[in-house]
Amino acid sequence: MSSFRRFVHLVLRDNPPVKEYSLRNIDMLRFFPTPASAGPPPPSTNNLPPPAISFCPPWLPRGVGGMDFMLFGGDKVLATDQTGSSLLYDPVGNNVRAMPTFTTSKCRSISLTVGGGSDLYAMNTIPSWPCDPVPCAHDHNLEALVSQKEGFLCRPLPPTPCEFREFDPGHGIIRSYTVAGGGSSIWITKEGMGTYSFDTSSGLWSQIGDWALPFSGRGEYVPEHKLWFGLTSTSGSREACDATNLLYSEDVEAQPGDNTNLLCAVDVEAQPGPVVRATWEHVVPPKDLGWSPVDSYLIYLGSARFCISRIFESTKAPHQYVVFTGVEVERCGDDQQEDGGLRMVKHSSEVYVLPSDMIYWVI
Repeated sequence: MSSFRRFVHLVLRDNPPVKEYSLRNIDMLRFFPTPASAGPPPPSTNNLPPPAISFCPPWLPRGVGGMDFMLFGGDKVLATDQTGSSLLYDPVGNNVRAMPTFTTSKCRSISLTVGGGSDLYAMNTIPSWPCDPVPCAHDHNLEALVSQKEGFLCRPLPPTPCEFREFDPGHGIIRSYTVAGGGSSIWITKEGMGTYSFDTSSGLWSQIGDWALPFSGRGEYVPEHKLWFGLTSTSGSREACDATNLLYSEDVEAQPGDNTNLLCAVDVEAQPGPVVRATWEHVVPPKDLGWSPVDSYLIYLGSARFCISRIFESTKAPHQYVVFTGVEVERCGDDQQEDGGLRMVKHSSEVYVLPSDMIYWVI
């Protein structure tokens, strides 16, 4: 059984002129009571906890620069600015460590750890448009922070090969990604271009299919079930969901579009392409709240447990709301069943009020 990750991190960027980035730790231990209750308790509404740490970007000739944040194994967070400088924050040890400087800045980046969580691979979701009139590669500024005896080494890595059809700002954006091949390969799905694999041992890219990974953002491999889990990238079938797994009430009537970003279990390495084994609904607020979804995140905590975080905006108040929900996927039958012999168990939920138009990360 894998270890349990204690903290989920909420990073908020304060509005100018300060432009400070505050990080808050959401303790996941209280989301999974022991022993488990018969059903999920009503969600509690809370004030945001105080920041555990704040980051300020450097002043640049054209003003204050930006920052980006990514998870680096367990509970640690890597913060990097537009100069490529980076710091590693450890909430458990309550310390900060200087890290190697990236050769290129990271913005809207994705990151994955391989090598037992000791090496970090980071790349931008939006590729740099090449100057070559006949380009043969997309550069996402992929770099690795590789663990060595003396510390970490930053290693720039090759761009993804691709064929350009015509200029399109959305062409080639990374829509989903995961670690496969027993932890040795990074798979990414690029908009309109299929799915590519990066072999971390050889340092080579290859296209593995014209299909797309069937989740939005990051997919997480769960060894207990030998499947990958993510949030679906498109609307799911209502019949394929457990319609009683609602956040607030079993009597809530779902609205059109509510069943997007379902939790899904996927056999990523199935042939000829990934197969979705099961889907479940998770966070659907009552219609009378006037909430509409903005963004969703799936955070893997270990031991087949997850935190699902959803951001909502309200038509009735100048606020946004973030809902954190603890869920667990457990085996309940034969894997040949329609739901893969799995079920989702919902645990505690918490709601926090956010200022409107806030830039945020949930990692």
